[in-house]
Amino acid sequence: MQNSDSSLNAKDTIIISNKHLRLLDDIFRKQPLSPNLSKLQSQILVWAQIVLSDERKEWVRLRADSVDILHRLRKREEARKRAAAKNKRYEPFKVAFKLLQEKQFRKYQKAGKTLSANAFVKWFLQNTPSTMTIPYIESNRTNQLIKLAQINNRELKKLLNAKADTSPTVED
Repeated sequence: MQNSDSSLNAKDTIIISNKHLRLLDDIFRKQPLSPNLSKLQSQILVWAQIVLSDERKEWVRLRADSVDILHRLRKREEARKRAAAKNKRYEPFKVAFKLLQEKQFRKYQKAGKTLSANAFVKWFLQNTPSTMTIPYIESNRTNQLIKLAQINNRELKKLLNAKADTSPTVED
């Protein structure tokens, strides 16, 4: 079948599902040798209504899914922005906390001991400088400080290992 209208192209073609094609096939197969054209026409119109109804339901479902996905993506982006703002707000405390922890870490190292994150947090909570305010909520303060101290301890250990690795060896 050739289409003389140049506005229709391959992008405009519609693919009908197999389920709908089987329904149409049944309509034509069940027709007698001398079909009643008005009856055939009404059956085809009912078939077209079924196809359009099913396609509309599918479109509504896809649209709802798309809206849901976009909503989740927007929420995720907003959460990232809130986390970045929160992180920025806590940054001065984190720097001061790390400096204090490094000072204590080196003090313990000179004494031949290792300072665990839990031990430092316990010491910190008992000896918090009066000028330093802890930004974390009271109920979750200890857990947040332990997490921060663990991160700092890993960094301090890496620094010490890097300094130890750069020392001259017998091979140099």
